[in-house]
Amino acid sequence: YTLLFCLNNINNAFFISTACSNTSQLGIIGEDVMLPCNCEMEENIEYLVWQIGEHRVVDAFIKGKRNQDEQDEEFRNRTKLFFKEKKGNCSLQMSLVSIADEHIYTCIYETSSVNQVHVSLQVAANYSRPDLQLLSEPKIEGVAKTYTCTTKGGYPMGKIHWLLNNQALNVTMDARHDTDLRDNITGCYNLSSSLTLKLFKSDVLSCSVENPRLQDTVHAKLVI
Repeated sequence: YTLLFCLNNINNAFFISTACSNTSQLGIIGEDVMLPCNCEMEENIEYLVWQIGEHRVVDAFIKGKRNQDEQDEEFRNRTKLFFKEKKGNCSLQMSLVSIADEHIYTCIYETSSVNQVHVSLQVAANYSRPDLQLLSEPKIEGVAKTYTCTTKGGYPMGKIHWLLNNQALNVTMDARHDTDLRDNITGCYNLSSSLTLKLFKSDVLSCSVENPRLQDTVHAKLVI
């Protein structure tokens, strides 16, 4: 593999020590994300390579210019390096982030030693504001009714919570039914929960959708 072979030759010829660090980054699906790699203390960097594992090259800066000959097809026209514009900034910008981009990325830059920064990229997507509706209106008064709470386009798998008058509802399995569907293209989740119970006038029924990775919750409520 041409680029990695070149880099290995450099390591063998000039290698003194290897400095490694690890970090993580969160990207929003469909948006840009910056994978940080700070090399501001190094003035004479000739080789900068971003890669996944040992063989997938994401982007590279070789001997004074950007080298995309060995770039993985999945990253073509989606990445940007700032090293030539701003010395000391070895970060990588990636556009149109998707679930398929979840990897551990390695930033390797060469001075008198080999330096590596490992960046673990996780991605997420916000769930839509839930749609809370009365599913059916029984003709008989004073009986239990079924309510549905639906939300779309979130990642990773979220969780729907039901509340009555701002208190968490503990209901039997027979009274609640949850479903989740995953979009074949985006990989995001559409969630739905139905709840059957008897409510009284002035009760406030709410549902909330929790995204654990974003630590975010969206709400909807229905006043009876």
